[in-house]
Amino acid sequence: MITTFSLTKTVDLDLPSSDPKQAEHREKWINLSTFTAYLFRHQPDRYGFYAIATIKECLECAPWCNPNVAAEIERLKEELAEIGDGPGAEFHKDNYEEYVYNSTAEKLDVWVPAAAQWFEIAGEQLYKRSKIGDNHFRCRSGELWKGSDGFSLERWELWIERFGQIAEMDEISEQTSKIARAMARKLEELKT
Repeated sequence: MITTFSLTKTVDLDLPSSDPKQAEHREKWINLSTFTAYLFRHQPDRYGFYAIATIKECLECAPWCNPNVAAEIERLKEELAEIGDGPGAEFHKDNYEEYVYNSTAEKLDVWVPAAAQWFEIAGEQLYKRSKIGDNHFRCRSGELWKGSDGFSLERWELWIERFGQIAEMDEISEQTSKIARAMARKLEELKT
């Protein structure tokens, strides 16, 4: 069993969740991001990959915008209904729930606070790496980023834009929207 910890809560992370398993997953991921961001702040040459990977997943991947997702969710739902309580029902239910979560804006209720921790804790170091175009930490880009895989000012601008877009989404929680709006402002402020 993994015990969660909380070094600090630099953003308000009290997000609603009707699923205790989902709430626990969210808390663990945000705590891990918080811890790793502190490590990066003190040893940036060792932990930059984790920054890029978390920020990329939050701001550069947008599966909820893919028109094929709705059809796949419907197909999985029908498959689940066919199986009912029969053999493998629990597996198919878990598979369906995981796919829906990973393919919808609900995912942002986890990833936005996790990415926010990176900018709250190590924003100055992240921006410094972006200014110099640090490509030491290569992480495959999300589909919304077409540039190089490292840090850059152009990528920083995309992150600002994406936080702003996410803040306006109706599908996410009000708290996630507030965090995204605050992060768009913070990233702008770090440029000055």
